[in-house]
Amino acid sequence: MLALHAAVYADGHPYRSMIGGTVEGILKITRAEACAFADAYYTPANAAPVISANLSLANVEASHNKFLARVPKRTGASPSSVPAPNKRPMR
Repeated sequence: MLALHAAVYADGHPYRSMIGGTVEGILKITRAEACAFADAYYTPANAAPVISANLSLANVEASHNKFLARVPKRTGASPSSVPAPNKRPMR
């Protein structure tokens, strides 16, 4: 799979390497680095709640107002730019 990703995605593209990282790379992450990443990218503005139940809109809105609306708003890091995939003709 890595060879396919290297052929399709340009250097610097996030899909060019393993999405979850390597074991070696993950083991190097400190708690402080993980917390800083979460603080920067896991913000209410980036949330995408998914509701998979037989609920009415009124129930969903009530739950949102009870739990999520109280979460303080804050600005997170700007998204990174991603290089376009390599464009090669199909064989």
